[in-house]
Amino acid sequence: MSDPGLMSDDVVDDVVDDGRFDRLRATATFADAAHEHWMQATLAVVGVGVLGSLFAREASRSGTHIDLYDFDIGEAHNKGNQPVEVGEPKAEAIARLCNSIAPGSARAHVEDIRHVGAGSFEHIALIVDCTDDAALALPLTELSNGWGIPLLRLAVDGSGRLELGRVLVSHGGQGHACQLCASSWKDVFDPGARTPCLGDEKQQAPTNAGSALAMSVAGLGLLYAQRLVGGNGSDRILDEEVIVDLDTPGILPMKLRRNEECLSGHTRFDPTHLDRSAANTTVKELFWLARIALEDSRNPGPLQEISLAFRGHPILLGVACPGCGLELVRPGTFWRPAPECPRCGVVMERRRDAALDHMNQAQARALGLADTSCEALGLPTKGALVIARAPGYSPVQLLFA
Repeated sequence: MSDPGLMSDDVVDDVVDDGRFDRLRATATFADAAHEHWMQATLAVVGVGVLGSLFAREASRSGTHIDLYDFDIGEAHNKGNQPVEVGEPKAEAIARLCNSIAPGSARAHVEDIRHVGAGSFEHIALIVDCTDDAALALPLTELSNGWGIPLLRLAVDGSGRLELGRVLVSHGGQGHACQLCASSWKDVFDPGARTPCLGDEKQQAPTNAGSALAMSVAGLGLLYAQRLVGGNGSDRILDEEVIVDLDTPGILPMKLRRNEECLSGHTRFDPTHLDRSAANTTVKELFWLARIALEDSRNPGPLQEISLAFRGHPILLGVACPGCGLELVRPGTFWRPAPECPRCGVVMERRRDAALDHMNQAQARALGLADTSCEALGLPTKGALVIARAPGYSPVQLLFA
């Protein structure tokens, strides 16, 4: 029998309904058909630390399905507030816990969410961000807006000095505010540390917070998730951010306002689905598929130069050796493994200062990438999203299987 914590490529079984949900269905949150919607849904939980582990456990217990995303490995200092094991991926440990409660309810994905194909979220009912990582704000908002699914952000103050948390509900792809509507470019692209739950001070992980605060935030987040997915009371929580203050104590709700000039653009996905994966498609073949899609879009005028932009995966042109300083031209995305330095044998690092946000056919040939598979280039194996453009034509989106 396979390990229930390692189900990332398996089909999730239906959660058993043997009367265990009768009391849940008697609540206002799950009245009418709301619990049926909850049982049929799949949630994407990003980050399964102190918040995500609590949320995932109780979400599974109440009947829904969960995809768990976290590349972190359990350490000794995690065990005081997280049900993980030292040396084991957190996502696998939490998936096993969820599946011990409700077999078939959870799947583990031990990978960075920034390298997960957009197509993996096409049929997700809700994204739950439990990372409080500023670097993930834009990519998760783009996924939420793109597929028109709500995004729930759960966070705790990680300084260890305050018992404060927040729950933020956004739905930018369906006419509501997204979590970036009040953000500037500096808020989103300030390099370095995670932004704590409250205040301006930057702080590096790990998060210093106890389970008591996490249970409060995760509990409120779970209630909001059930309302968003089930439909009962969802209109009362959209465009809302709630501050949970266990020091005072008190709960402070605040309204979010949609900004039509939001830097996220509130852009929706409308892709052409390809019947092939990034693993069996070369860059040259991708240009050919882009040409077909652009021609089918019935734009006027002759089709000239085509360029491709890989969502979240710009082409980095060079690598540098951290040992001897040697620099070489070795194009690929950040996720393509860098080569060993031919001079000193140290694994080189990809340079971020020279990158192509989009690439045309002449550039692909000049860089020696035409016959490279898109997966070897560093795109996600499944569900990668590519935007094809040509002068005088509206862009088209290509989604790998």
